[in-house]
Amino acid sequence: MITLAYLNFWEDPNNDDYFTIFIEKNIGKVRLVNYNENPDILISSVNGDIYKIKNINAKCKLFFYGENLHNYPPYNNDALLYEIFDLIVGFKETDLNKKQIRFPLWLIYYKYYNYDKTDNILTYIQNKYNKNINKTKTIFASIVARHDSGGQRSLICSKLSKYGKIWAPSQFLKNTNSIGSKLEDKINFISKGLYNV
Repeated sequence: MITLAYLNFWEDPNNDDYFTIFIEKNIGKVRLVNYNENPDILISSVNGDIYKIKNINAKCKLFFYGENLHNYPPYNNDALLYEIFDLIVGFKETDLNKKQIRFPLWLIYYKYYNYDKTDNILTYIQNKYNKNINKTKTIFASIVARHDSGGQRSLICSKLSKYGKIWAPSQFLKNTNSIGSKLEDKINFISKGLYNV
């Protein structure tokens, strides 16, 4: 039985269990414990004190992050990450010499934990693409986002809006009715547009 603990992770009922299930399906049975109980695996993210992790006794310390670490000091200090964690999983390109594996945030929203030749994340995306590419495009562009902390979305929308209206149903740049909270709601909305930011 593998003991697993989370620390400095976020609370999102849609994806908090991704790594737990991934480990169960690919390594073995998991029992969740408190981080003070010397877990086999400690999974951490940016939502707390990085120095607290340094003193935790875990056999493997995994750091997962979904976006650029520029806005999360001191987590944006590569030397500190390499010192504290055994494996870094997230935004940057894979570099095994640095114990670093590329794992985009969007992957945890799809419940594919291992590879099956006929039903895997790649076949799922291709099937969705085939279904949505042929939909009638009723809007020029869309953006579904809560924030723009780095300013990139504003810049892209500013440039793109010169060519047509960008429809925004969520908090950032909201200019139309809200959509539902499910993944399908977002896909159905953005598939109406020629472009999505």
